Amino acid sequence: MENQHSSTSPSLFDMNVDDYGIRMLGKAAKWARFIGIFWMVVLALMVVASLMASSFLANQLSSIETMAPYAGFFRNGGPIIVVIAIVFAGIAVIPAIFLFNFGNNMQKAVLYSDGQAFEKAFTALKVCFIILAIFGIIGALSGLYELFTVEPPTKFYNY
Repeated sequence: MENQHSSTSPSLFDMNVDDYGIRMLGKAAKWARFIGIFWMVVLALMVVASLMASSFLANQLSSIETMAPYAGFFRNGGPIIVVIAIVFAGIAVIPAIFLFNFGNNMQKAVLYSDGQAFEKAFTALKVCFIILAIFGIIGALSGLYELFTVEPPTKFYNY
């Protein structure tokens, strides 16, 4: 039975990849670059938003200090939010960088039939998937931990 995409081009990086496969790799590279850039922009906006929230909290919660004990913690909570956001963004940007690198290297590989760029592209994609898998496992384990260790509330409060 004939494959509908049987127009084989010369060997791409010592692999038999037809024209359709090369086009799809090129499209995947463009989407990977777009998603990587989008992800980095969203994380940068998150850090900027946390800076704005920090100053807002410092202004709004400074008046609470006279009204409630331990309110000084809330006044100092602004910088804590910024630090948490920067740490989270710093960790979350790592897969975005590897995804962006995959897109760049794959575009280079497809355009110039560069075998070294092809290998770099798939290495970057592999590392991106490994990091995302680690994030997923950590998230699942923390969810299970929370599911089995947090006690349900005994009363519901009506405010």
